[in-house]
Amino acid sequence: LIPGLTEKERDIMTLLLKSARRRARKDDLRSRIWGDAKVDPKALDVHLANLRRKLVPYGYAVRSDGEGWVALGMDP
Repeated sequence: LIPGLTEKERDIMTLLLKSARRRARKDDLRSRIWGDAKVDPKALDVHLANLRRKLVPYGYAVRSDGEGWVALGMDP
């Protein structure tokens, strides 16, 4: 477990780890985390940026592969 993650950051990680090939499209992440709630379009980008920064010291990464976001360096 990575200390200091917010609830949304944990939600993003959970969705990535449970997704096929640890990949999720941005629209899928947004809809599964916020549902139909009206949120700023950049909210997911901010959470992803913060999550990526927090994972670096632990040897983990979340990267864009052009089709979506992929979790790297994590055990199943």
